[in-house]
Amino acid sequence: MRPVAIFRFSPTEGPGHFGEWLDAHGIPQRLFALDRGELVPAEARAFAGIGMMGGPMSANDDLPWNAPLLGLVRDAISADVPVIGHCLGGQLLAKSLARRCPDAVLLHDRQMPTGRANIDHIAIVSSGVYVIDTKRYRGKVAVANPLFGSPKLTINGRDRTKLIIGLDRQVAAIRSVLGSLAADV
Repeated sequence: MRPVAIFRFSPTEGPGHFGEWLDAHGIPQRLFALDRGELVPAEARAFAGIGMMGGPMSANDDLPWNAPLLGLVRDAISADVPVIGHCLGGQLLAKSLARRCPDAVLLHDRQMPTGRANIDHIAIVSSGVYVIDTKRYRGKVAVANPLFGSPKLTINGRDRTKLIIGLDRQVAAIRSVLGSLAADV
């Protein structure tokens, strides 16, 4: 069985729960420690999937592995090799996909106007402006629609409705900044 390639960008960011899940399902993995100077492999089809972890840098930083990794991810997508990105890995995945939507503007990790919260991703395209919130949870996702009261989001049986409330705040912040400039926010 081909391994899943896991790309690490910082010594503090490893495969985490993703690696545990792969191990529990008997799926081999190969860690590429780019922070130690390991090279990006040339062939995406050599892997059953590609996982990119987090790191303190940006997808737009001029790093020696950015161009080869973005090329590998584009090749993986073209070859139907599954790709997942967490944090910085999500930024790199979005940057790889941006070539498919050359008119899209993608913004990552933007500070909310007030407080310490951030907006993970904002996609600006001809059809509108989209707020993309990414979180790290595992377990069954469900929405309960009680007869009375508001719907509840649960993840692994725990009430996570606050995630939706936070996303609503992010959308409201974008709406307030754009004002009357865009009707479909």
